[in-house]
Amino acid sequence: GSLQRTGVSFPSLWNSFVEIIFFEQLFPHSRIYGRHRRLFDNPIEEHTVDYLQGSCLMFPKHVLHKLSGMNEQYFLYFEETDLCYRLKHEGWKTVYLPQAKLLHYGGSGNEYYNDFRLLEYHKSLLLFLSQHYSPVKQLYFRLLLIVRAIIRGCTFFILSFRPNYFERTAAYFKTAMYLLGIKK
Repeated sequence: GSLQRTGVSFPSLWNSFVEIIFFEQLFPHSRIYGRHRRLFDNPIEEHTVDYLQGSCLMFPKHVLHKLSGMNEQYFLYFEETDLCYRLKHEGWKTVYLPQAKLLHYGGSGNEYYNDFRLLEYHKSLLLFLSQHYSPVKQLYFRLLLIVRAIIRGCTFFILSFRPNYFERTAAYFKTAMYLLGIKK
């Protein structure tokens, strides 16, 4: 029953850096620091975006056939990002339409971010990066993701007196080990 923002920017090194230093949370509506989530866009106006959440994504069937469908390598997360990225490179636009309304029963809260989901998120992000970004850019992303996982793990450890934060601490440290190639 509440507005769930969708319509964000493709992964970028700048957005990852801004997220690491928590500027995305401190200045969410900034055009400089809030570029990923684009909260500066007016939610009651139509606008072009890089991609939309998969639960709220519609397009003609022939377009999906032209792209040979969705990439089945994605188990969880980034399948819509990949699809919209490929659409953009075929000359299509992804447009946020405020008049479209649906009820989405999605995950929320701290319990949603368990170690399984966090690890799958990063696996899918790495897959997306490997398919669309240069090896050098992938390396920079991996380094930023490692730093982010360690900082988030430490932050949640400090805040672990709050419910579920200790689990998030463990999840981020497991993710850091995965990103470092220590754990699969």
